[in-house]
Amino acid sequence: GGALDKLEKALINFYTSIGEKEKGQLESVRNVMQSSKWAGRLDKLGKSLQKKYANPDYAAALRQLMDAFQKYEQSTKSSSDGADASFGFANFGGFPGFGDFGGFG
Repeated sequence: GGALDKLEKALINFYTSIGEKEKGQLESVRNVMQSSKWAGRLDKLGKSLQKKYANPDYAAALRQLMDAFQKYEQSTKSSSDGADASFGFANFGGFPGFGDFGGFG
């Protein structure tokens, strides 16, 4: 799966690990990510979740989630022309671990 798939999985894992199983359903996560509020602005979604779940009880889960957001952002920023930044390398397929690529510059 691409960077977006990994971010979806990270959100599902996050919500499940903090006990919000309803929000952790794949359909719920996709609805949020594709909503008019967050589509194309997933970095802002990450920041919003970071504020909302600032409670120390969520620290470990939140750290993993923020790592996933960072890897997603890196994968979208390293697309050569930035044309479809919201999906970056989603169409390349077959590359395990997008986050380790570094720039193509």
